Amino acid sequence: MTLLLSYPTTVSPISFAFGAMIGSFLNVCVLRLPKIASIVTPPSHCPKCKARISFYDNIPLLSYLLLLGRCRFCRERISPRYFFIELLMGGGAVAFSLTFLEALACGTSAIATGVGGIPEQVEDGVTGFLVSGGDAKALAERVGQLLEDDVLLQRIGVRAAAVARERFDRNSQTFGYLDWYETAIMSRKTNALAPENTLAGG
Repeated sequence: MTLLLSYPTTVSPISFAFGAMIGSFLNVCVLRLPKIASIVTPPSHCPKCKARISFYDNIPLLSYLLLLGRCRFCRERISPRYFFIELLMGGGAVAFSLTFLEALACGTSAIATGVGGIPEQVEDGVTGFLVSGGDAKALAERVGQLLEDDVLLQRIGVRAAAVARERFDRNSQTFGYLDWYETAIMSRKTNALAPENTLAGG
């Protein structure tokens, strides 16, 4: 069994970029699925002038900023929702570090600071240990505890691998995203069918 130590956590540009791309894909799903439209064809296009969006105008976050939130061709304003969903998903991917999921899946015991999305992955005392940011003494104690107790190190590693399979495997994550899509789609349909809000007098 091995030991993964993360202290303090660092921001990963790769994780952020990956999350932003997921956000871009979510934008497509939320826009097209309620219309029973394919999420593959036709390629991305401006909803106003129907002009096809080139790959360099479809880079998450960056293209929106460079084009000042407008279509390159008709200059119609693009909803800032696209930008903020990509930003939100990018930030979420950084908080929910894939490093720990990979470590857990390999049966590696982890010691980390309990910040961001890490506590959702590392269960203190079960699949690893969490320490407070800046608490070097607690960190050293946990490292020593695992290095001196081979049985504990092995038990946590075995449990970590089991939890990774149960909660974070491909199937559970896929169905989780599908549930999220369905919720977003139903919310969009409900809002579209709801009458406009009016202010009641008196």
